[in-house]
Amino acid sequence: MNFPDNTPFGTICVVDSRENYYSSNHERLLQQFKRVLEQDLVLIQSNKALQKLNADKNLFLSVLAHDLKSSFVALLGLSEQLKEGAEINEVEKIKRYATAIHEVSKNTNFLLDDLLLWSTLQYGKLKVNPQNITFKTLCSQILEELKSQTAPKSLEITCNDPENLLLWADESMLKIVLRNLVTNAIKFSNPGGKIRIDSETQDAKVLITVSDNGIGMTPDTLKKLFDVTQIDSQTGTLGEKGTGLGLLLCKEFI
Repeated sequence: MNFPDNTPFGTICVVDSRENYYSSNHERLLQQFKRVLEQDLVLIQSNKALQKLNADKNLFLSVLAHDLKSSFVALLGLSEQLKEGAEINEVEKIKRYATAIHEVSKNTNFLLDDLLLWSTLQYGKLKVNPQNITFKTLCSQILEELKSQTAPKSLEITCNDPENLLLWADESMLKIVLRNLVTNAIKFSNPGGKIRIDSETQDAKVLITVSDNGIGMTPDTLKKLFDVTQIDSQTGTLGEKGTGLGLLLCKEFI
């Protein structure tokens, strides 16, 4: 018996206590029985796959709903403080809360961008648009975007590009992958830590690595890293929160 792609998964064996002659009718009945079994097994597999997809989707949506809710609760609280500061004309208070609102909004926007891209990937509708990209310029853009996250920890981030690499890739996808990797490194680095972004050519390809001297990951965390049913974003060294979606996107893109 075979799956639809002709991969074998079993054999029908007919055993009797005495010798029998099997006519062409018997063989035809066995063939029909075989086809029915194959169809039933395919249906069972399909049902299990659909059940898992539904479970994954429900868990994924619940995690995202929680994270989006947290972001909007933060925005509501900060905007209330901003309103109070404006009423009594406290300029420093207004600046402080306006900056905080901007940061929460920016991070929520990153989350929504990641979510939309992940959704597009699942439906197979994402178009890849490769172009020439200067690696050093890309690094500079990402580090500028993440400056507000690195400042509270006084992190030292270096981008090493000894070959002045010119890449051929989809800029949006590469930027998302690199930004998520650097964001993770920032999140789990201790104050005063160091992060390195390195690049080197290997034959016709380029190897880009992001490394840090932060707290690392446990073996159990590594096992669950790319399992959508095990999304459990850990808190960073200064209490930073996330969704756990970033690394899933990185894996999908790569």
